[in-house]
Amino acid sequence: MKIGNYRLVNIKNEIHPELFTVKATKALLYMERVFQAIGKKDGAFVECGVGKGRTFVVLAILSALEGKERKLIGFDSFSGFPEPSYKDQSPRQAKKGDWHVTSPEIIRKRLAAAGISLEVQNGIVEIIPGFFEQTLSSWRAQPIALLHLDVDLYDSYKICLETLYPYVVSGGAVLFDEYIDSENKWPGAVLAIDEFFLSLPVAPKKDDASGKYYVIKP
Repeated sequence: MKIGNYRLVNIKNEIHPELFTVKATKALLYMERVFQAIGKKDGAFVECGVGKGRTFVVLAILSALEGKERKLIGFDSFSGFPEPSYKDQSPRQAKKGDWHVTSPEIIRKRLAAAGISLEVQNGIVEIIPGFFEQTLSSWRAQPIALLHLDVDLYDSYKICLETLYPYVVSGGAVLFDEYIDSENKWPGAVLAIDEFFLSLPVAPKKDDASGKYYVIKP
């Protein structure tokens, strides 16, 4: 099936339906709303914390439907969490190695199942394995139109924001997967985000339908 034949309403049923719960479908529609909000800003789509690839697949399809052939870049250790800091202490009890659930090869297979051929992937998709301290410092930076952060921990959010936010274009979006949840599972994430934006003229805004927070860079 050609990429252009996809409709976002079909993603849940056509691509690994076990990955798309009701909660995930709301997140998918939220991603589309933010995508529409940034318009056709030039720049790559970047995700830190690829995980099972759910959002990465959605970003790939949104990019393909747009027809701009944007670069899609995913950073993930693919070996689970680094050592959490004391700032991450919560009922969630995050541990080193948590979320060691997938691999670059699995993500590429899921992209292919979504209609993103290997030929297209080779042209626009870059998956960078390793911990952020090593990979972000050696990455050849480029403008970013949409930055999705799903990295859970204080140190991870801190390094991702400090390294990548300067490359987000004006009018581009930064999306946070962990910010102010009712169970306070990721206090380190919230603290890192609050500290980073404290001195900036913008603050996270809530998408009421999904409960997620994002920033449109001034």
